[in-house]
Parts: sequence; structure tokens; C-alpha cells
Amino acid sequence: MEQPQRFLAWPAYMMAAILVVFPAAEAMLSLMPWQLGVTAWRFGAAGLLSRALMTPMLGLLMLAGLAVLLEHRRFLRVLSVASLVVAVALIVVLGTFLLDALQMRGQIRPDLKKPFDVASLQAAAKFAVSAVWLGLLAVGGLRAARRGRTERRGERRSAPIMAAAVSGSHSAE
Repeated sequence: MEQPQRFLAWPAYMMAAILVVFPAAEAMLSLMPWQLGVTAWRFGAAGLLSRALMTPMLGLLMLAGLAVLLEHRRFLRVLSVASLVVAVALIVVLGTFLLDALQMRGQIRPDLKKPFDVASLQAAAKFAVSAVWLGLLAVGGLRAARRGRTERRGERRSAPIMAAAVSGSHSAE
């Protein structure tokens, strides 16, 4: 028998994917043309990306929640590994951003250094918190996928034992 939540699986997955893909694509496209060799461009790009992190992370949480609810363990594992890869990428971006911020700080007028420092710390905090959150999502997703697999195996093994115990008790009477 089908579970009622399965009827909404595809629309829910699509909405969650939209929350991940569209904001990320919009942020990446707004950075065109890419100028990775220019410190000021990298610094500004990282600042823009730090503002665009929250909505895709909400979409990832929705995707993971749906995968757990619908028992899509393989998708949950793929999503968990992707989250771990993005977490590592954010740590690299954070390191580069901090180095770029230090280099850019020398070019900032003295009266603008405090707002520059505040904005830089906010962006760095978003990268750090997002990387930690994505790491936690990855670990939790992998554990949930593994737990579901071991529970399924346990059900298969225990069913014959339960059947034997029940049938044995009836034959004894």
C-alpha cells in the first residue's frame, strides 16, 4: 500500500531543489565575468556569495528531511556527500576570503576600516557557520541512511524468528 506522503514527493523535491539551485545560479551568474586573479573581485564575490547561502541551505535541509521521511536512503547518501564537499569548499573559500580581506584592508581609507571589518567578519562568520552546518548535515544524513539500512536488515532477519516463535507457541497449545 502506498503512503499518502509519496504523492507529494516529486513536487516537494522540486521545490527544495529550486531553493538550492536558483539562488546559487543567480549568485554565480551575477559574478560574470569571473576575474579570479583580481583580489578585489574575489573579495566582493565572496561577500556576495556569503549573502546567498541561507536559502540554498534551507533547500538542502528540506531535501534531507524529505529523503528521511520517504526513506530514500541512496539519495540521502548522495546529498550528504555533496554537503560534505560543499562544506570543504566553503572552508577553502573562507581561508581565501580572510587573506583577501587582509590584503584589501590596507587599501581602505581609515574612516571606512571599521565598517569594512564588520562586513568582513559577518561574511567570514557566515562561511564558517555554513561549513559547520553542512558538515553536521552530512554526518547526520550518512548516519540516518546507515541506520535505515541496518534497520531493514534487522527486520528481514527478525521476521522468520518472530514467525517461528509465534507458530511454535500455537503448535504447543
